[in-house]
Amino acid sequence: MQGIIYDQDVEQLDKLLQLYKTYYIENTKIKEITSNAPVFAAAKHQMLLSRSTYIRLANEEEQLPIDHAYRLTSFAQCPELADVPTKQINLLCSVVHVFPPRFVEKTKRNLQEFVIVNEERRPLILTLWEEFLQIKAPFLTQNVHTLLVILGMRLSVNTFYGLSIGTVPNSTILFDPPIQQAELLKRWMQNNKEYIETVVSQKLYDKANQEIDLLFNSQIRKISQILSLNEVVKSFWIKAKIRIKASEGPVYFLACPGCFKSCGAAYKYEFTCFYCNHDFPSPKPLLRFQAELFDGTGNLTAYVEHKEASMLLRMSGEDIIEAEEQDTPFDPENFNHISRDLQFLFQLRTSWSKARGKTFVRNTVIACLPAADSSSASHSCEGKESSLKVQALMQGDMAAAESQESSSAMQGEHFETDFRTQEPSTPGKRRLEHEEELHEIKKHVKKD
Repeated sequence: MQGIIYDQDVEQLDKLLQLYKTYYIENTKIKEITSNAPVFAAAKHQMLLSRSTYIRLANEEEQLPIDHAYRLTSFAQCPELADVPTKQINLLCSVVHVFPPRFVEKTKRNLQEFVIVNEERRPLILTLWEEFLQIKAPFLTQNVHTLLVILGMRLSVNTFYGLSIGTVPNSTILFDPPIQQAELLKRWMQNNKEYIETVVSQKLYDKANQEIDLLFNSQIRKISQILSLNEVVKSFWIKAKIRIKASEGPVYFLACPGCFKSCGAAYKYEFTCFYCNHDFPSPKPLLRFQAELFDGTGNLTAYVEHKEASMLLRMSGEDIIEAEEQDTPFDPENFNHISRDLQFLFQLRTSWSKARGKTFVRNTVIACLPAADSSSASHSCEGKESSLKVQALMQGDMAAAESQESSSAMQGEHFETDFRTQEPSTPGKRRLEHEEELHEIKKHVKKD
């Protein structure tokens, strides 16, 4: 049951009621929560408190336990609740790293991000928006090294940074709640300081390092189902084949290494970014292209960008440019030919975009996996085969790619490792070393 206080009664009763304490309450009204009433709990009824209500603190021996007062959500349950506005979660966790506050130009709002963990070892990003920056964020920042346990209530799950958690206006953040689960988490934190250091140093919270569980068939939708809906689905999974759409431009764009916005500077030439106001020795080539995804029931167009594009092409933006300099430019049609029979699991996010005065729905691939069942050796072979075929293609070895396709049956018994755990063997001299890229970016930013 939730309690509610209105207007002039708030200040008076706020001084009287203490968090986690037990009270005797009389002379109050209880009614069913209507659809237009604010809801701050999972209960169906609310209690109206006023200055005419009798409230008395219970004795110490009468205090009620609150260990089971909160319906907690595990980190593992978060993916199925992502981008569902009607689903809010209660999360028990600890903050292990703090990012500086920043301003989001698109939404014109301030935020601050924190790295959170619990015993599940699935680190995530927690975003506190403006409503929480003045009180909650400074306290978290000051106590990040004290193994502080927080209980976030009525939080949202989104896919804007891989999988991440965020506050909404009716969220609440509680510090070190007196419940048994919090004591167990604090004890776990004390015994796993080495793991916590690894989370921060190796950026295990980063989108590229997040674990993606194998999907149930019920989570995978047909494209025809998505197209038939009258509303936009924010995030969904499909199992489909891919074909890069023909384009006059390259499959990459030159961007600022700091803010990743497109810039007009030439590759390997120093420039100043007018978005983040920092100097850099060269813009960074980031992959981005439009692709057609199809599964036999329908097809849709989606943007494939950055790490997901690199995973598919087995190349980085630098490798694409290097191939152009060697007069062996990347040919999308070669990719389309070799990958014509390969299926992938794609997670897409939809958003509204505007261009030339028109509003349209934009689909963006935010996760990509080979459509293979890791519990099966034969399926693992298929994932490995897909990797080798595409890799041979990107190295310009058409014969090797075709040979890989024809000889897969003979080699199947040797592949027993899930493709998902394989490190991409990017061709060319450069590799996608996320740590080195961020180090170089920070080095140039510090110069300013």
